[in-house]
Amino acid sequence: MTNNRKMFDRIVEWVGAELDSPDSVKFIFCSSNEEFASAGSDVAVASSYKFTPEIFSGLTGLKWLHFGATGVDGILFPELIESDVTLTKAVGFHSKVTAEHAIAMMLYFERKFAESIKFKETRKWSQREIALRNGTLSGKSLGILGFGAVGQALSEMADVFGMNVSVATRSSKSSDLLPHVNRIYPSSGLNELIAQSDYFAVCVPLTKETKGVINRERLSFMKESAIIINVARGAIVDEPALYQALSQKKIAGAGLDVFATEPLPEDNPLFELDNVFLSPHVAGNFGDYTHLAATDFGVNLQRYLSGKELRNVVDKSLGY
Repeated sequence: MTNNRKMFDRIVEWVGAELDSPDSVKFIFCSSNEEFASAGSDVAVASSYKFTPEIFSGLTGLKWLHFGATGVDGILFPELIESDVTLTKAVGFHSKVTAEHAIAMMLYFERKFAESIKFKETRKWSQREIALRNGTLSGKSLGILGFGAVGQALSEMADVFGMNVSVATRSSKSSDLLPHVNRIYPSSGLNELIAQSDYFAVCVPLTKETKGVINRERLSFMKESAIIINVARGAIVDEPALYQALSQKKIAGAGLDVFATEPLPEDNPLFELDNVFLSPHVAGNFGDYTHLAATDFGVNLQRYLSGKELRNVVDKSLGY
């Protein structure tokens, strides 16, 4: 999970705390991709935030790969997909904080935080100007694309704020069976969901089907007063089309934590827009992330050692 030796030792401690017999497991520290690839055919389990075909080709005895983040789109190369190696991912423990980040972005726009930041910078009292423009999330419609762990956490939080939540998902469940959701749209109803949303949040995994799904045409269905929020993957949204919609004020704004190219280049025109909130792919991060990720892996490792079914298994053919 890390190329830092001190952090590796702490991770081993955290993982070991979840094992019945930690001394029976050999943990191997790899500080580079080359070391990782040469770890040997006796490596049955690997856990990492990065994984390449070169590493995979060296681990000929690998049975289970655990990815330390939620989005696995960056490691689903053909060799891994076609193999018998089980792939799991970290999920659940950082879903709420990602949803919190999405809510924070909505509040940034709704409560005109940009104007309050400007007030601090200029020291010019602007109470009346801001007060007249301030809004509330209560009563606003939130459309969510994707109803995995993040989408579910976001719907719950939005419900607390009094928002009317609708989702677009492959699930065949009725909205009566999904708490905090007023209406469910099938994938074919995505345009309708977008059109009725005051806030539209992208929470779906990046797959072949979702890459570029929020394109120029779909952005055209958004209200001029609507805000798009993306805490999933940048490639799901057509970034040039989004920039055009924002710069021409065809939509009111965007809260973006993820981008088509990361790190976001310094000359990216999104930086010049005054109706965009940007954060550098940190929505799912917090101080205890590594500790909880290691604990999550440790619990699953004990299941593996006990011959039990693993949790959070990825369907490699679907990409999530």
